Amino acid sequence: MASLGPPTIVTVFTPGMSAVPPLQVDESGKVLTSSLLASSGKEVSLSVAKGTKLADAKGNPLTSLTVADVIAPPAPPAGNKIMLSYDLGPNGAVINPPITLTYNYTLASLPAGSKETDLYIAYWDGSKWVNLTSTVNTAAKTVTAQVNHFTVFGLVSAPPAPAAPTIPIAPVTPAPATPVAPTAPVTTVTPPVTPPVTPVTPPVTPPVTPPTAPVVPPPTPGSTVWVWVIIAGTAAVVAIVIVMLVRRRRA
Repeated sequence: MASLGPPTIVTVFTPGMSAVPPLQVDESGKVLTSSLLASSGKEVSLSVAKGTKLADAKGNPLTSLTVADVIAPPAPPAGNKIMLSYDLGPNGAVINPPITLTYNYTLASLPAGSKETDLYIAYWDGSKWVNLTSTVNTAAKTVTAQVNHFTVFGLVSAPPAPAAPTIPIAPVTPAPATPVAPTAPVTTVTPPVTPPVTPVTPPVTPPVTPPTAPVVPPPTPGSTVWVWVIIAGTAAVVAIVIVMLVRRRRA
């Protein structure tokens, strides 16, 4: 029985890029160890995870991976500006799963009026630029996107949003003031102060009690004779007075 030989290990040639650790694949094109590839100026880098399959357009394992600065990239969409552009090869290579492409930038490299959050990565498909879902890290000053093939990639700045138009405000002319008729002076009449009247309480006259007639004790049975004597005497006196008055009138 023949023994199996050692597995085939291919070190991918990366001219113009440093690979840490060196990028190695097996005979099927699978990456044996995660590796970080970066351009000489660190403007662009590729992060390749272990197990990623790198194959050319015919399905053969990649033996080289190239990077070249594109001096005159295709024109971007109207209003956009390409800040950096690199050609990653070989063109037509198949990458599964996608690897991370990173562009580094500086604030000084931003076009006038642009913001960091306006940056994105796009690739050239042979006739137009295609935007990739990109993440901007303003702290690290990086823009990243996932790529599954090699072609020309660019770091693009979107045009700044137009400022909202300013609506002129027409001056407002104040209406002329309406003259106000003079007001006649008002004389305030203060009524004389009447001193308060103190009510006089009349003195209280005590009620007069009429004298009480002496109580004549009722006659006793033994004194009846005297009563008749007094009555008779009184009648005689009255008769004498009457006779005297009649004589005077006749005289």
